[in-house]
Amino acid sequence: METKSKGHYRKSATEHWWFWRLVMEEKFSYPELQKMTMDEIMEANAALDIYIEKIEAKNKQK
Repeated sequence: METKSKGHYRKSATEHWWFWRLVMEEKFSYPELQKMTMDEIMEANAALDIYIEKIEAKNKQK
């Protein structure tokens, strides 16, 4: 198997960040995400954005 360049994988990871973000944040496992529809994955990302915004707003109030 031929390995592609680091740049290729970086570009691919950037393009698929909506998927990898949920794995990196340990919100879902790779196999769990594979079973989800694109709409479910995008909604999970939106929910994570809302959650982060609420945490940041709460921290600013302190």
